Amino acid sequence: MAFALGLPAGTVATFAAAGLGAHDAPLFGLAVLTATAVALATLTSAPGAIGAAIQFWALWDGFLVNKFGELTFTHADWPGLVALPACAALASLVAAKLRAAASRQEQCLKPVDHEGPYPPGDREAVEQDRRCQARREGTARVHRGLRGAQRPR
Repeated sequence: MAFALGLPAGTVATFAAAGLGAHDAPLFGLAVLTATAVALATLTSAPGAIGAAIQFWALWDGFLVNKFGELTFTHADWPGLVALPACAALASLVAAKLRAAASRQEQCLKPVDHEGPYPPGDREAVEQDRRCQARREGTARVHRGLRGAQRPR
């Protein structure tokens, strides 16, 4: 998704940066495109975010640094070529971790429509609660089976 949205989003960001004077301050243009890459990366996977960030670098180098759409690979261009994909990948990975954590948190909140903590005889609900409780305590230890053992409180 990000690779497909990269060119339109990057084009809009490049025009906006150019309108705000990024031709005279290319680092400002790089900052605008980096912010756009990070915003786009939060919505997609790391490979798509990196692909979009490389497109953003090409737009930055071709239209804000060189002004005529010509790509150059000078010593000054490498920090942008490294920084854009790195920021996009990092943002994408952080967003994925946050989405996964939110998903796990939602799984721990299983609704129960009767009195008491679990439906009668619902072993799956008890095991799910134990896994969630272990995560909340910061340990991967899940308490032993239910046969004859009391659940620790």
